[in-house]
Amino acid sequence: VTRVEPHRSGVRVFTRRGVVHASTVIVATGYATPEFRPLAGRFAMHRTYVMATAPLTRRQRADIGLGPVMLWDTERPYHYARWTSDHRLLLGGEDRLVKPGASRRAAFTRATTALRAHFCRLLPALHDVSFEHAWEGLFAMTPDTLPLVGTHRRYPRHLFALGYGGNGMTFGYLAATQLLEQWRGKRSPDHDLFAFNRPRRC
Repeated sequence: VTRVEPHRSGVRVFTRRGVVHASTVIVATGYATPEFRPLAGRFAMHRTYVMATAPLTRRQRADIGLGPVMLWDTERPYHYARWTSDHRLLLGGEDRLVKPGASRRAAFTRATTALRAHFCRLLPALHDVSFEHAWEGLFAMTPDTLPLVGTHRRYPRHLFALGYGGNGMTFGYLAATQLLEQWRGKRSPDHDLFAFNRPRRC
């Protein structure tokens, strides 16, 4: 989609191959893209980080001592660890607020160093394990950490699902359920928890 325009009783959705006419358009981009710049002030952008070991031998896995589980702590920033099907250990978390003008490379180095150090304290055998990959992701979060789902007065023909934070799979499913209900005209008290006009809680 290259742009969306209001049109009579609906919207026109423009793509490179043609135009789609609809009564409503759903915008589920996770954060306010440039097309919806007036909404951007509702979000703070964060980066999250992940590291992956090389595939580990049975002996290495035994030395680490982590069974077939996923660990996720409640610290801020949080940390998690889980195994992949090819016996790599994924370490993730260390979310950081994106600071304008700050060096992205330096932030990446600090975060991944802190991530590895955290898990080396928890699982000392990781000191001797090599990591093959490290990457980052960008996501938006609202001040109260809940997503924004539903309509906005500025865009009457739109339904939004924005600000999933670090819980995109859970909130993505919840948003899809609520948007389907709203499109069908069904109202629920749950919709108010995620509405754009909800009271600011923090």
